[in-house]
Amino acid sequence: MCTAMYANDRLACSALLALLVAACGGQPPAPRTPPPARPVSTTTAAPTPPPEPPAPEEAGPSPEQQRAAQEVARLESVSSGKKKDPEVLLALGTARARAGDLRGASLEYRRAMRYAPRDFRAPYNLGLVLMRMEEVRHAEGLAMLERAVKLAPKNVEVLIDLGVAQRQAGRTPASRATLQRATRIAPGSFRAQLNLGLTLEKLDRTRAAIEAYRRAAAAKPDDPRPHLRLGVLLGRAKKPKEAAEAFRRAVAADGSNVDARANLGTVLLQLGEHAEAARHLEIAARSQPNDGPLQMNLGLALQQSGQHAKSVEAYRRAARALPGSAEARLRLGLALARTGDARGAERNVTEALRADAKLRPAVDGLIQELGKGEQLGEALALTRAILAVFPNDKTARHNQLALESMIKRKASE
Repeated sequence: MCTAMYANDRLACSALLALLVAACGGQPPAPRTPPPARPVSTTTAAPTPPPEPPAPEEAGPSPEQQRAAQEVARLESVSSGKKKDPEVLLALGTARARAGDLRGASLEYRRAMRYAPRDFRAPYNLGLVLMRMEEVRHAEGLAMLERAVKLAPKNVEVLIDLGVAQRQAGRTPASRATLQRATRIAPGSFRAQLNLGLTLEKLDRTRAAIEAYRRAAAAKPDDPRPHLRLGVLLGRAKKPKEAAEAFRRAVAADGSNVDARANLGTVLLQLGEHAEAARHLEIAARSQPNDGPLQMNLGLALQQSGQHAKSVEAYRRAARALPGSAEARLRLGLALARTGDARGAERNVTEALRADAKLRPAVDGLIQELGKGEQLGEALALTRAILAVFPNDKTARHNQLALESMIKRKASE
């Protein structure tokens, strides 16, 4: 996002909604019982960093790298006697970079700079390549991009890439100034507005970031990224309805985007639209079966929409993904109680209470709910779980005796 929003970046998870602390059921009648569980945030970031180096290829170079290597060989064969031609050197540098030979590319661009010192393309491409190499090269990469901007002060793409590199290097105020300069030149540039939003967000300039994301979304409505970031910020601003609309647009732009689905489901869960929330969370969870917060939200949506058997399975996956989470274990135990598995409920709730005794109010609330619904055996199982952790609790002991008496009386009828 989360996650998980997922995500795995996610959604590098930033908080969209308050984390669930206690209750995991519907509104119980007892005044001391806390309100229903709130969804766990799965919100994830959708950054647009400078180009990353290609992932290591265990099975050899990719088809694209193979084609680029063939292009390098072709250029070398036809460039005999043209080693001082900047156009040839720039083309060789680009081909080497695409083939994954970043060091070779940097050498070609350096040669091009030597023979065409006023051409912005050589320092620009060299700067991008250096930013893709090890971190010690980043300072020189920034210097090359700054040099390119001096040579081409109105080139929007050069300004954008300098701004992105400045943000990557931690020079966030400088990144904002550079990207604002790019947006003044090209206010309709999608890349400029999106990256300005990311930089403003990093500076905690939420309102300005929201406006930048709106402009990016208007420039390219079929790209999910500005809608996704917009939804995250609107959620943080406690505007769940607007956040839901932004996430809906992200899903419409890319239905396979797990972060968009997870965050939409999370916000819909907060808004009480449980059935639709469950639909989106189920789709997201298929791609992220080991995302604990996502599975917990799915379990809650299924539970609140009356799909108790399916909610148990979601909570089981959450408990496996979060083995140290008392909350996940508690949710599973309470879901098992609702589906009639008294033994499983007692075991899981006991384990949860031993890990975190503060979760008890949720158990008390469900005991009352189950008692009113004539699920006396499950209510008794939860009472035993409380007594296993609080053996001297007089109220729990009294409830145990009362429930046992009611069960006997009902059996004799």
